[in-house]
Amino acid sequence: GVYRSPDFVNFDPEPVQIIHGVDSRLPSIRGTPPLPQMWECPDLFPVHADGIPELWVLKFSADPGMRDYYVLGQMLTSFVNATQPALIDHGSSYYASKSFVDKLGRRILWAWVKEETSCPRSQHCSLQSLPRVVSVETLRVGPHDTQHLRFSPLPELAKLRNMASGQSVDLSSVRLVQDKLMLL
Repeated sequence: GVYRSPDFVNFDPEPVQIIHGVDSRLPSIRGTPPLPQMWECPDLFPVHADGIPELWVLKFSADPGMRDYYVLGQMLTSFVNATQPALIDHGSSYYASKSFVDKLGRRILWAWVKEETSCPRSQHCSLQSLPRVVSVETLRVGPHDTQHLRFSPLPELAKLRNMASGQSVDLSSVRLVQDKLMLL
C-alpha cells in the first residue's frame, strides 16, 4: 500500500493502486530477464519538464536479479503507467536506490553498489553510490516524442576533483597498509 505523512510520524493509507497497468511478469526488457515478483525500495515521485504534463515516476528494485527499474506515468485516482519498465543503470551492481529532494528542488537518487571483489568478512559488501540528479528528457522516436529519465552526476561532485581551481592531489608518496585506516 501507499501511505502519506505530513510529519513522518503519523501515516494515513492512500487509496492508490500503485502498480495498475504494470505486470511484474513482463517479458525481457532490453536484454534483462523477466521482472521478478518481489519488488522492494519503491519510490513514487513527480518529475517536471517544460512543455509536457506532469509525469510521475514509479521506481522499484527487483530481486532476484538485483536491478533497479522505473516506469513513467500519471497519477489519476491511481498510478497509470505510460511506459514499459526501463533500467535505471545498465551496470550489474546498482541496487536499492532511494531519492529525496534537496534544498535546490532537485530530485537526487543514490543506491547501494555491490563490491565486485570477494569480501571475506561478510556476504554483503557494498558501498553508497555517488548521488545523481534525476530529470526527464524528451526524445523523438520515429514520429512521436517519448519521455525517459536522465541521471546526471551531482554537479557539486566536480569540487571533489578540484576542477574549478585546476589543482590536483598527489598521493604517490602515500603507502597503503592492509586493514589500517588512512586519513588523507
